[in-house]
Formats: sequence, C-alpha cells, structure tokens
Amino acid sequence: MAQKKARELKGKRIAILGGFGFIGSHLANRLSKENNVVAIGSTIHPGLNTKIIQIKYDVLSQEFLTYLQREHFDIIIHLAGTSEIWSSFKNPEREFKLNEESTKKILECLSKKEKKPLFVYASTIGVYGSINRKINEQDDTVPLSPYGKSKLAADIHTQSYATDNKLQTLVLRYSGTYGPRQKKLFVYDIIKKHHDALINKNKEPITIKGSGKQKRDINYVTNQVSATITSIEHATFKGDIVNIGSGDEYSLTEIAKKIHSYFPNAPKLKSEKKKREGDTPLLAFDTTKLQSFGHTQEVSLQQGILNTSRWFKREYLEQNKESLNISFTVILPSYNEKKVIAATIKKADTLLSKIVKKYEILVVDDSSPDGTADVVRDIQKNNSNVRLLVNPHKKGLGYAHKVGLDHALHDIICIMDSDGSPDVNTIVDFVYGINSGIDMVIGSRFIPACTIIGQKWVKQWSSRVMNQVIRYLLGTKMNDNTHSFRAISKKSYQKIKDKVNDNHHPEFCLELTVKALRAGLSVVEAPTDFIERDEGETKMPIASSGMGAIKKIFSLRFSK
Repeated sequence: MAQKKARELKGKRIAILGGFGFIGSHLANRLSKENNVVAIGSTIHPGLNTKIIQIKYDVLSQEFLTYLQREHFDIIIHLAGTSEIWSSFKNPEREFKLNEESTKKILECLSKKEKKPLFVYASTIGVYGSINRKINEQDDTVPLSPYGKSKLAADIHTQSYATDNKLQTLVLRYSGTYGPRQKKLFVYDIIKKHHDALINKNKEPITIKGSGKQKRDINYVTNQVSATITSIEHATFKGDIVNIGSGDEYSLTEIAKKIHSYFPNAPKLKSEKKKREGDTPLLAFDTTKLQSFGHTQEVSLQQGILNTSRWFKREYLEQNKESLNISFTVILPSYNEKKVIAATIKKADTLLSKIVKKYEILVVDDSSPDGTADVVRDIQKNNSNVRLLVNPHKKGLGYAHKVGLDHALHDIICIMDSDGSPDVNTIVDFVYGINSGIDMVIGSRFIPACTIIGQKWVKQWSSRVMNQVIRYLLGTKMNDNTHSFRAISKKSYQKIKDKVNDNHHPEFCLELTVKALRAGLSVVEAPTDFIERDEGETKMPIASSGMGAIKKIFSLRFSK
C-alpha cells in the first residue's frame, strides 16, 4: 500500500532549471497542467507548452543568481548541467563547473532567502560506480567517471544544506532516460544507425559498442517524469535520496533488437563482442523506495521504443518534406459514416500536411443513405486535398478498396477505415517504410506494443485465431493478414492489381497480402492501436465474415 502524500503540488509556482533540456521540457509540460511553471535555461525551447514562462539565463551567471534571490518559488528543480559519461573524460574541469559549482552557488543563494523553496537536485545512477547488482539508495558511491564524480559532489552539497537546516532538499538519482526529443545516448544512437543505413543503402551490420551483454536500467521519459512528481509529493526533503528508474534490467542487445523490429529492412545487428574500458556489466536500480510512494510504470520498454522510433521517423519526414517529394493517397471507404467521416478526414489531413509534400484523402462512398457523401462535399469546399467517388450501388467494402486503389493519384496508397478505429499515427511508419524501399506495410493489431480498446473479446479472439490459421496454412509469416489498414506503393500495386478482385472484407485484404507475397513483394507489419468505434455500427458480422474468410483461405491455399 502506498504511503500518504506529504504534499500536493497543484497550484504551486515551480522553477525548472534546465527546463529546455530533454527531461526538463517533458517535466515542465506535465507540471504546467496544474501549476505555474517557469522554465530556465540557456536556449529557448519551441516544444514547450504555451502556458510555461520561458526565461533565458546562464545558471552560472550572477544575473541568474540575482533573479533567484528576487523571485519567489515554492519548488526549484535543478536539472541543468551535463549528462554524458564518455565525453566527461575529455574535459573533467567542465563537468565540475557545470554540475558541482553551479549547484553549490544555487544552494547558497536559496539558503539566504527569507521564504525558502523546496530544492530538488537531479543526479544520476553514475554516482554509484560498478556494483553489479540492483542498486539501492544505501549503497556506496564510487563513481568511475568525471561526470559521476561531479554529480556526486553536487549530491553531497545538496544533502549537507538539509543537514545544516539551511534548506529542505531532495536528491533524485536517474537511470538512463530515453524518448522523443532526446538526440543522444544509446536508444537514439541505435535508431539513428538504422536510419543512416537505410538512407545510405548501407548493407554493413549495425554495430553495438561493447559486448552487447551489458545490462542497463533504461526508462521512458514519461515514466521518469511521473516518478519525479511522485517523489516530490512523498519525500521528506531532509536531504533524502530516491532512485528514479524502471527497476528492470535490459541487455544492450535486447534493446537494440526491439529497435530493429521497427526498421525491418535495415541491416542486421552485431556487437563488438569485447568489453569497453569503464563499462560496467550491470547498472540497474532497486526501486523499492520509489514503489513505496505508489509509483507504477506507465509505458513499457516496447511501447517506449515504438514511440521514440516513430518520433524519429516523423521528425525526419517533416524536416525533409520538400526534398523527399513524397505523394500519398489515403482511401477512406465509407457507408453510413456521416457522424464520424469529418473527424477521420481531419485527423488524416492534419498528419499528412506535415509529413508529405502532396496528398489526397479519397473517400469512396457506397451510396450511403445517411448523407455521408454530402458531408464530404461540404468539406471539399474548403479543402482541395479531399476527393470523393460515389459507387452507384452498394457493392461491399472490398469493392470500395479496389476502386480506391485503382483511382489513387499518388505514389503511396493507404487504405484506412473511415470510422476512426485505426491509429492515424501508424501512417508515419507507412510513409517511412515505403519511402525506404518496402513494397507494402500492414498495420498490425497483434504484435508487441499494440493496444486494442473497446472490442469485444469474442471478436478479438476470433480475429487472432483466424490470422494464425492463415499464417500456418498460407505461410505468410504475418500476424495480421486481414487488417484493411495498410499502405502499398503504387508501383507495387500495379504488379498485382489484376489478381486482387474480391468484393468482400476481409477476403480482399487477405488476397492482397497473399498475392503481394507470391509476387515477391516485400511485406512487413507496423504496430497500430485499434479503438472500437463508438459512433455508428460495425458492418462486419463475425459469423458471415468468418465463413467468407475460411472459404478464401482454402481458395488461396490451392491456387497460385
């Protein structure tokens, strides 16, 4: 049972030193929802919430100390300083100046204030050195790098001010942190190596430094932010220490393999198979104290790596939109989708406008009696990227897919349900994957890091079983052969278009998968979340669609 909170943070005035940095910016955004947050650092951050006050200061300057002395804050969180072990060996003096010296000056400044804030110092797992078992807060600190030594010196100063009753202080020691916006350290480094290999068409293996067996406690940034807030809410602020991490240990090879799964056409992985000097076999936290506060992990390693990989891909597409010159069609088959079609178009339009140069949203309506086509026509008045095709008669979802694929204008063609059930962000994987040479990418609901929300267990179970039967009988190696949410290059579709004609679903998509594989096209899966529609009604009865799929499986099994 979690211990009772020592304090509530809502409504506090909080300064985050290093608030433009990786953890600092994520923490500032989270805290700004219920607090008055001031982010302070050397560079203004464009990704911060507009509610956050941004102030540019060098934390070593006298001007900054004067500002701290003048302003009132309830809490000051010190995340400024350096954050890399290996580079610290080149310039130890810089480490002590930016970590120890800055912290000591800030502590002394705050101790002289009449109304003193709570002070939180962000330290590191690197202060412990090589213990080779899970580390708790009582373990000895024997840092192996100038970075670790400088952070430990700052730790000691922070604790001593509480011991001397000058301030109420807390030391948070972070394990390795990764996530969107971080452009260094292991996870980002391996993601970038995959990307560079694909862009440069390099076939050489992607190298993991060291043996690859080194185990680390790495944690997704939103988990670290939640743990930080929970610790501030529960800690006594008597110079106490809390380890902030996942409490799990993962080998570098294991982490790299998870990254590799999101870049399926990249070269293979390999490790140097030798230990690097100063590289400890195990660096992981015992998080018993953190858990006693009631903290639980929000994001798994698999989900965190997916989020980070997708962020990297999206940033690449956004920054290179003009030079990549990608054109994209998303097909929205519709029948009685009046209530949801506008929202689905808006989601697709918002994303595509940022990541591709040219695009169209092609609605293929099956003569919906509810006026779906009229809603689309109204949207067309203000959006030239929206196109409408109306089938003269209701001919089925597979037919609508076929019509859309045959009439698409652009180089990459995506099929997406109009009801808003698929996760539109998976389109990032579609665009990136096909641009890097894959023929077809299927949005899979049945691979790690996918979430299915609101779907009845019978429907989900039957779909999983059906797909495993398909995988076995037809040898597709796919986990989700029948999901309509997918993308294919127009060039690849032209090679198989005459072989795919079924008017039903999921038979059409199954046929598309199998014919693509038999034609020698590269087909991979990308994880996608699925949310069962909460407006309108499904058009796919389980019994009839299941029987149709079984007939199609056997038809494909005994045909070429």
